[in-house]
Amino acid sequence: MAKAAAQDVQFDLTSKGIDFLGYKALRGILGGIGKSNFGSHDTPYLATGTVGRFDVETGAMTDRTGGATIATFTAIDSAGAPARKEEARRAAGRIPALVNFLSRRLGPYPFGTVGVVADWVPSVGYVLENQTKPHFPGTRKGPYVGSSTLAHELAHQWMGDSISPARWSAIWFNEGWATLMEVTLDHAEGARQTPRRYFRTVYRSAPRRWRIAPARLDGDPRQLFNSFVVYNRPGAMLQGLRMILGNDRFRALARDLADRYAGGNIDRPGFLAATKRASGLRGRKLRRLGDYVRQWLLWERRPRLTPADF
Repeated sequence: MAKAAAQDVQFDLTSKGIDFLGYKALRGILGGIGKSNFGSHDTPYLATGTVGRFDVETGAMTDRTGGATIATFTAIDSAGAPARKEEARRAAGRIPALVNFLSRRLGPYPFGTVGVVADWVPSVGYVLENQTKPHFPGTRKGPYVGSSTLAHELAHQWMGDSISPARWSAIWFNEGWATLMEVTLDHAEGARQTPRRYFRTVYRSAPRRWRIAPARLDGDPRQLFNSFVVYNRPGAMLQGLRMILGNDRFRALARDLADRYAGGNIDRPGFLAATKRASGLRGRKLRRLGDYVRQWLLWERRPRLTPADF
C-alpha cells in the first residue's frame, strides 16, 4: 500500500472580494496568501483550491460513530437567484445527517472538515467528489445540489478520497461503494427499490453489458466512467457481498478497509484479502468467495456465482 507524498501547496492571491476555499475547508479573502498543507492522508487528484464569489456558511457537526467534531461549510455561487441559493442551502443542510448515515455503515468520517461547493458553471457537466468538499456545477437555472448525488459524493470521502485506487483500472472500488451507498440511502428514504432488488436488476441486465470487465476496462480510458461497468456492476457485487456476509460482517469489512488503507491505495488483491478476512468463511466457501469476487471483476460475461450459491 503506497502512501501519498506530503508537501505544501501555497496560493498567492491578488484579487479582492473573492473567496478562496482550499481542500480541507481552508478559507480566506483574496489579497493575501492562502496556504494548504497537502499531507500523507490526501489524494492528489482530489485536492483542490476553489476561487470565486460565494455565499459561505460555516458550522460544526458531531460524527456519532467516531465521536469527533467536524467543521462544516457550504459555499454557494453568489450570482445565483435567491430561491435557487436557498434550495442549494437546504440540500447542503442535510450533510450532517448524511455523514452520520454513512459513518454507521463505513466507519468514522475520515477527515476533519466536510462541506459542499454549489457553483454555477453548468458547462462543466459533472459533479466531482473533491476531498472534503464535493463540487456541483449547477444547472442553467443556477446553483443546484442533488440529495442522492450528494450522498454518493460524500460516500467517496471514505471510498475514493481517503482510500484511493492504486491504478485507474481500480476505479470500480470508488464507484461501486458510492453507488451502493446511494441506493441504500434512497431506499431508507422511501424509494421502492431495495438494495436486494437493485442486485437482481443489475444481474438480469442484457448479456452485451457484461462484455467489459470492471478491473480491466479493456485497457480503454474511455471506459473509466462507463455507468454499468464501473458503477452498477461493482455496486451490485458489493450488495451481493453484503448478502453473503450479512450486515455486521459487511460493515466490519468497510471498517477494516478504512483502518488498513486510509491515506493510501488499494488494488483488487488487497480488496479480496480484506473481504476474506471479514467473511468468517472457511474451506470451500472461502474459495468460492474468492471466485465470486474474481468473476464479478474480471469476467467478460455475466458472473455465474451469486449470493444464492452461499
